[in-house]
Amino acid sequence: TTSLPPGSTFKLVVAAAALESGKFTEDSLLPAPASLKLPLSNNRMHNWQNGPCTSSGKITLRQALAVSCNTTFAWLGMQLGADALRAQAEKFGFNSSFSVPMNSSTSVFPTELDGAQTALSSIGQFEVRATALQMAAVVAAINNGGKLMTPYLVDKVLTSDLAVLDQTQKSVKSVAMSPTVARLLSSMMKTVVNSGTAYTVRIPGVEVGAKTGTADSGTDKSAHAWMVANATKGGKTISIAVVVENGGGAAEVSGNRIAGPIVAKIIKQAFL
Repeated sequence: TTSLPPGSTFKLVVAAAALESGKFTEDSLLPAPASLKLPLSNNRMHNWQNGPCTSSGKITLRQALAVSCNTTFAWLGMQLGADALRAQAEKFGFNSSFSVPMNSSTSVFPTELDGAQTALSSIGQFEVRATALQMAAVVAAINNGGKLMTPYLVDKVLTSDLAVLDQTQKSVKSVAMSPTVARLLSSMMKTVVNSGTAYTVRIPGVEVGAKTGTADSGTDKSAHAWMVANATKGGKTISIAVVVENGGGAAEVSGNRIAGPIVAKIIKQAFL
């Protein structure tokens, strides 16, 4: 699968690093300026136009994730530092390969970042790259108490009389975060759906947590539209990652508007 800038879906990784550090909680008040000057640069990072993060005040970490504040997460990433972000990303599987059994492109968190590059990487831009499989693994680990499972394609092979010939043994690839942080992030993802940017996946009767992303492609083409989600009903959970490259050609790209309805259809097909 192709690796692309994950945009704001990567904020889940940054939030995990912040909570795991012990320096921040879901209620920590963080800066939420309308724009943020990048270190050693004349460039400024902006929040999306007319969004909820256009004041010069502060916002909690939970709220910042819900409404996807770029400047808040850029500031947070710089406070944590590139090494901490890279370590957290690698616990989720970045900078290593998945095989299911076909190979997937390696998702990347870059090395040797300066302050501005760290800020941009904290919102899933600069040279951060992720596959849909990687981001599905991230949300699955959040749902799984912090354990990142080794992905696989074939569950079992049966003979002609349906006897089990071979069965894949489930295995833990890494522990990405503590169970406490995983539960908290899962709750924060539900806030993204119920009062944040992922409102297109509000589905009656199904518990859904999600994160949207709109990632600049680095070309003259439209941005990529992302949505990652966990959906639960009756004790069964599915983890989903959808990316629509270049927004499917749309002039105005929004992860919620373009990728969200696809995620919603998958959830409804699975549960309703």
